[in-house]
Amino acid sequence: MLGSEARASIADLIASFTTNGAYASFSDKITGSIEQGKDADLVVIDKNLFKIPSTEIGSAKVLLTKEAGKETFWDETLE
Repeated sequence: MLGSEARASIADLIASFTTNGAYASFSDKITGSIEQGKDADLVVIDKNLFKIPSTEIGSAKVLLTKEAGKETFWDETLE
């Protein structure tokens, strides 16, 4: 059984789906991070994942999504 020292941090998990994932798929020149000239795929949520207990991450609500810079979802509560 693995102990808590073997757990990935939230920063590591986010990187695995963003910058590291883009690097692994050889697409890091065009995606994987928010930079000028890159495709803007992003999600805005209502909680700071770095400030809440990991047990609450599942309750975070998606407020906005963009794919390749185009808005694909906008929650009406977002002003």
